[in-house]
Amino acid sequence: MHIHKKDLIATIRLSGEEINLETANLLLKDPTLRPYHIVINLSEVEHLEEEELDALFYLSEMFRSETEHSFVVVSPLYDPDTFPEELVACPTLQEALDIIEMEDIERDLFKD
Repeated sequence: MHIHKKDLIATIRLSGEEINLETANLLLKDPTLRPYHIVINLSEVEHLEEEELDALFYLSEMFRSETEHSFVVVSPLYDPDTFPEELVACPTLQEALDIIEMEDIERDLFKD
């Protein structure tokens, strides 16, 4: 696992072996991630099992419920037919950054 923090975005690169509930709970317990939007980068992962998608969905739901920040998964394997509909995912890092920016705008608009 590699975590890079910049401009209120924490990009977390995970390998296939690290996509599980244990890693999800470890990340959820990390207080240093609370002020950041999260991008999970799976660019090096060649295959995703259903239980791995479930772990990502769990991490996303828990993070979003505990913070007011965005959570986006970047995977070249992204396919809207196989990824859970509720999991915000896209194929490129630039698209993830765009999603975070749009979600920030939405939060600002509906804050009042």
